[in-house]
Amino acid sequence: MSSLACVVAIALALAPAAIAQEPAPVIDVSPSQDRGPTVEAELRGDYLQGGKIVVPITLRNDTGEAMAVPDLRTRPWLVTFELGLPNGNKQIRRTAVPDDDDGRTVLLRPGAQRSVLVEVPSGASLSAGSYRIGVTVDLGRAAPG
Repeated sequence: MSSLACVVAIALALAPAAIAQEPAPVIDVSPSQDRGPTVEAELRGDYLQGGKIVVPITLRNDTGEAMAVPDLRTRPWLVTFELGLPNGNKQIRRTAVPDDDDGRTVLLRPGAQRSVLVEVPSGASLSAGSYRIGVTVDLGRAAPG
């Protein structure tokens, strides 16, 4: 069983009443293996303090062959968020892994993509400040290899 992870790192700021004015940064990360899906994560520059932090994640098949990718909609625990806190400390956050993971995948045909919204666990509890966030998507056994 191969394991493949793609990491995305971007900055965000939580403000008491700020609304993003700039276009959302899109980070496009290709896995280290040649034939895996492209992973994109998108965050706004600012979020309202006390509000949910929801990250759109897209898996795209830019190859000429169909591929199976994890169904992140039903398996959000495959997405890990590493928060760089304003005080310099780091926190890892992800949805709890269930006792039984059925390994559900979806098939992406050539040129197809699948997007899902994944919430940063307890993101609404963050205080106002500037944070860095890393997003890791575990492509697990659905990754080519």
